[in-house]
This record gives sequence, structure tokens and C-alpha cells, in this order.
Amino acid sequence: MDQAVHSRTHLAQLNDLEARVTRALAATHDELATEQPSLPELLELDSEIAGCVQDVLGLGSQLRPSSPGWSETAANVWKGLEGLFNMIAVEHPDIDRALGLDEQLQELILASTRWNVAVTVSTARAGKTVREVANEVGMSIGYLSELEGGKPRSVGLPSPGMCTKIDNALGTDLRTRVGDARAKIAALEEHARRRRSSAASTTGQPLTSFEFRLQIVADTMGRDVQLLAFVERFVLLSDSARRGVEKLVEELSSSDQRSALIR
Repeated sequence: MDQAVHSRTHLAQLNDLEARVTRALAATHDELATEQPSLPELLELDSEIAGCVQDVLGLGSQLRPSSPGWSETAANVWKGLEGLFNMIAVEHPDIDRALGLDEQLQELILASTRWNVAVTVSTARAGKTVREVANEVGMSIGYLSELEGGKPRSVGLPSPGMCTKIDNALGTDLRTRVGDARAKIAALEEHARRRRSSAASTTGQPLTSFEFRLQIVADTMGRDVQLLAFVERFVLLSDSARRGVEKLVEELSSSDQRSALIR
């Protein structure tokens, strides 16, 4: 497959991922606007968003920083996810505890900033070899090459001191951009810590998002004997029977049918 076909394929994949995230974000906003938002529905949408984010990061790992489309897609997903995260944190703190939007945002910001560093350094280095810049900055050739690689899941962000050296050598402004990203990531890490702490288990250990979801299900079944009996019967079914029940539940839970039932 030639480079042009590769680029078109990746752009199509990125466009599809961005469209999926946009739909999931819109559906989440719509669900939150209802009189009684459905937590199971929101958790399903949260999983869809998380899957899309991981797919965006995975695709970024296959591309070069010079490849078109990835940084734009990541920036658009970041913007939409950040808006939803801020709204839920303020207006729906109980729901915020169950979702992992802060974790997805951290990964997106880190990956996007790595990519931005790669593009900035490789562009500013034009006319100089990697060895020349590495010697001028005072870093290893391998580390500079990793920075220019920009893989979302590879090397971390350069330190403030290293950013300053790169800025002085290449006339860039990495210290400000990387510093802003670090501050956002730190705030999200603190939010995630508080979120997990507020959902602490009886053992006093913070719960992960998955464990908190299990707790919600358990609490719900504890208040609904019929639901508990249904789950007990469900786990005893054969794999094929389970799939049939899951399909039926999915159909009954579709937004159109739920609206019809409410009416």
C-alpha cells in the first residue's frame, strides 16, 4: 500500500473515531438533560468514549508526527471531552464519581502534548542535524529522536529545565506549552484521586471506576429483590441463552423504546 493510500485510510479511521466520540458525547449530554439520568446508560456511553480514546491513541502510535489528521482529531476529542467533564463535575457530582472521564482526559492531554512537542522540535530543527541539536541542548541523540517520534505512549514530557534548553537552542516555546499541559494533568490526577476516595469501600481503600460500578449494581440489587433474582438466574444460563437475553435487554433499552414506554 503506497503512502497516499495509507494517509487516506488513516484519515478515514480518524474521521470515523471523531464521529463516534461526537455521537457519544451528544448522547451523554442528552441523557444528563433528562429528569432522571440513567446511570447504566451513562456508563455504557462512558465505555464507548473510553474505547474511542484508546483507539485514537493506538492509531497515533502507528503514525508519524508529520502525518495529517491525528493532532486535529485528538484536539477535537480533547475539547469535547473536557467540556463534558467540567459540566458533569459541577452539575452532577454523584454521576462524576462513577465515570472515568478524568482518566481519558489525562491520556489525551499527555499524548497530544507529546505530539505537539515532536512537531515543534522537528520543525524548528530544520537545517540542523539531530546530533548538532542534541549537543547544543545537552541531551542524548536517542532522547531527542524519541521526542521527535512523538508516539502517544512512548517517552514522557520533557522537564521544565530541558524545555528551557530546547527553547534557547531552537527559539521555541515548549516550556509554556508543556507547563500548561502538566498543570492540567496534575489537576485531573487530583480530581481522580478525590473521586476514588469519595467512593471508598468499607475496607477504606479507594475504589477504581470499575469497582464503583460494581458497587452501584450491588446497591441497586440490594434494594430490588426481583432484580437480584433475575441476575441470579441469568448467571446460571448457558452462554447462548445469555447472549439471547443480552440482545433482548439491549433492544428494550434502546432510546426509542424507552421513550415509548415513558409515554
